[in-house]
Amino acid sequence: MNKPRLAVTMGDPSGIGPMVTVEGITSSSSTLSEHEIVVVGSAKELERAARRLEIDWSPVRLPPLPWSVASELPSGRVGLLEPEAANCELQPLGNPT
Repeated sequence: MNKPRLAVTMGDPSGIGPMVTVEGITSSSSTLSEHEIVVVGSAKELERAARRLEIDWSPVRLPPLPWSVASELPSGRVGLLEPEAANCELQPLGNPT
């Protein structure tokens, strides 16, 4: 079954974006059963947010673009696409860039 694929950006790595992204995607079991979700953002920041929220976060890392649009993610898994050119160093929390 082909599910709609949604791309979600995590927002500012130093703001609340990573926590909102992780919590929003993992809070509803129907979200992943009805959609393929690909998060665009820093793996380090998303993993740090998941640890703070005590949420199990294990996305499927996707290769840099172009990747096959026809490929499907394993059922119930989130895809992660890291921006190639972005400077994704860990920033102090509370200091948006």
